[in-house]
Amino acid sequence: MARYLTSHLSPAALVHGHPAPFLTEMSLIHGYTTGFWVAAAIFGAGAVICGTLFRAGPLRASGSAAAAPAAAAEQQAPVMHT
Repeated sequence: MARYLTSHLSPAALVHGHPAPFLTEMSLIHGYTTGFWVAAAIFGAGAVICGTLFRAGPLRASGSAAAAPAAAAEQQAPVMHT
């Protein structure tokens, strides 16, 4: 905000030795706009990073993790003898 204000300051933009209200309002708008663009860039970079970390295809369980639920299911299932 201060850089915008000082770079656009001219004798025509002074009112009683102070920056004109329109100039301070424009510098505030410039500061908000810059902040929003920086936040959008951070959000975009985060989206790209998260997108590259996703795996392609379905998740697969490892060998020992896949066997554990099957063994637990066999233990709980009632055995019917005919």
